Amino acid sequence: MSRIAKIMAAVIVVLLVATLLPGCGTSDVGKDGDSGSEILRSKVEKVELVYFHPGFRCVSCNNIEKYAREVAENDFKEQMEEGKLEYKFLEIEDEKNRSIVDELDVGGSSLYLVVSGGGERTHREIKDVWLYWDKSDDAKQIIKDDLSRYL
Repeated sequence: MSRIAKIMAAVIVVLLVATLLPGCGTSDVGKDGDSGSEILRSKVEKVELVYFHPGFRCVSCNNIEKYAREVAENDFKEQMEEGKLEYKFLEIEDEKNRSIVDELDVGGSSLYLVVSGGGERTHREIKDVWLYWDKSDDAKQIIKDDLSRYL
């Protein structure tokens, strides 16, 4: 294969990957993923662990959803039964999810904590979990640590 043909093939592969995986990025909300305010743990009434996904999902997307569900159901079972923690997985493109997608400014696959209490509502994106999509124990610990801040 000639050098030009190899370069063209590489460009085509890069373009295909770029068009097939747009949902695997995350949007930036504030400097560290916070909405700007923090609700004190003693005032927390409800925490929603929300996984957002596009219609097309990659392996990392599926893994993060699985890890989040497992942490919620196994490590915070009591809080889920009490209704203090709720786990949701929502498709970004689904029109019925438009209000929360707009509220949190979701731009791709992402995992959020939405915390309510004392008449306030705030959110925090759990970004670091994506660095460990293929390491279940590490990813679950990140999710567990973030949930433990509020529960």
